[in-house]
Amino acid sequence: MTEFTSSEGITRSAKKTLRYLIFKRMSIPITAQLFGAHPAVMAEAAKMVEDLGYDAVDINLGCPARK
Repeated sequence: MTEFTSSEGITRSAKKTLRYLIFKRMSIPITAQLFGAHPAVMAEAAKMVEDLGYDAVDINLGCPARK
């Protein structure tokens, strides 16, 4: 499972964000944990990680941490 990853960063192809999505094929099954506030952006980011080979997407709908 990845670190929590910004859906905005994924859709903007931010290098700092995309580094969280690097994984080795032997690490499967693999899940991407996405967070964000905009449903359309979340959907686009989920499609992008699916295209990268992720087996599942965990949508974070809230976290008690400020950041």
